[in-house]
Amino acid sequence: MLVLGWSASCVGWGTAVGSIGNYQADRLPEHQRGKVSGATSMTMHVALVIGILLAPEEDTRDAPDPGRLPLRRLVASYGFRPREVPDFAWNWLGRFVFFLGLSLTTGFATFFFAQRLGIAVADLAPFIALTSVLGIGGAVLGSLGAGWLSDRLRRRRGLVLAGAAVYAAGNLVLAFAWDAEVIIAGMLVSLLGVAVFTTVGQAVVLDVLPHRETEAGATWRSPRSRRRSPA
Repeated sequence: MLVLGWSASCVGWGTAVGSIGNYQADRLPEHQRGKVSGATSMTMHVALVIGILLAPEEDTRDAPDPGRLPLRRLVASYGFRPREVPDFAWNWLGRFVFFLGLSLTTGFATFFFAQRLGIAVADLAPFIALTSVLGIGGAVLGSLGAGWLSDRLRRRRGLVLAGAAVYAAGNLVLAFAWDAEVIIAGMLVSLLGVAVFTTVGQAVVLDVLPHRETEAGATWRSPRSRRRSPA
């Protein structure tokens, strides 16, 4: 039951996050991608559900029918040739490696803290709550600040690398931490790095997304409707 419940929650989470990304790809001009990615990243860190409720999408029930999307085309749309879109391929690989490491560290964080602090896992809730509350500031600063700065400078690669470096530095501190103060410091640095990386990384995804005009999200059109288009 635990596995089934967790799997269902992951499906819902992936659907919500993927839909937000599709909407951004459809609607955002380049000079706003960093700022909006920062806002969405902040809500993901601070208030996953409330953030979505505060940004409702306009009613699309009366929108024109884009035509059928065959299952075969849907499945095929997830594939791409790295040689044709190298920027997108490298971005995909970099995000995969980063989030793999993030999943491994967060998945075992509770047991790691319990071992280093010498307390039972059942008694760790107050410490986890404290680090979460303290991390809100870093998440807000990293998300909004990095998003705004990337749009302002029109540069994203350096900020992505900086976010990954800060996250690595925070984990390095944690690796050698044996008391609560150092662990909290390492966690705060790590959370700041995650916020910067996820925010600017999402903007980079929108910058290098292949076939933006036809397959980004809601802009998908059937081959028949594309033939009828004046464009």
